[in-house]
Amino acid sequence: MKKDQAILNFVDQWLSVLLKQDQPTEALLDSEFVWQCQKLHFDQPTLDLDAAFPIEQPMTSLTGLKKIISKINDKMMLGHAIYRQWQNWQAKPADSQKAWLIAALRQLKKLALANESLPFVFHGVIAHLELISQAAANSPASVQWLRIGRNGKAELRIMNDQYKLLTTQTENLKGPQLNVFFEKLALYFAKRHDFKPTNIENE
Repeated sequence: MKKDQAILNFVDQWLSVLLKQDQPTEALLDSEFVWQCQKLHFDQPTLDLDAAFPIEQPMTSLTGLKKIISKINDKMMLGHAIYRQWQNWQAKPADSQKAWLIAALRQLKKLALANESLPFVFHGVIAHLELISQAAANSPASVQWLRIGRNGKAELRIMNDQYKLLTTQTENLKGPQLNVFFEKLALYFAKRHDFKPTNIENE
């Protein structure tokens, strides 16, 4: 909760700067902004927003950001995107980037205010998916490992029962369906609140 409060303080401070009509956009180009991002670890590399939503490309498009803004539920990923956009704005200030930062900061505030009393749910954006299946016991290829990334790259590994690699195959899966699948899967597990931890010692 302490970190959420720190994020709220950060958001409120910089939204107040951005929303002042008489405030020049250069007001955000300040070392204090960078220092606060570093303190919150927003400067640390994380899953890129464009990689998470490759169809909309929200980092380079305000329209793209608005399309997916409600789907972003990872505070660190959004914080890192805000930090990167600040760097872009510093290099070449533009009103569209100011609007982008306002929209992103408002979503970050919603996430920081969200109820944290249900920790046993999925948070964030799925970067990749791994599926492991077991073949028939008498099959030489007893383990099949499939990894699918959000960028569409898929790799299939076939291994024996000693996990020795027998063969591998890669494919490039294209199309918006894959992105939609990742989003729906994340949304499903983000809404699962029926997890009940078990105290094994009492059983």
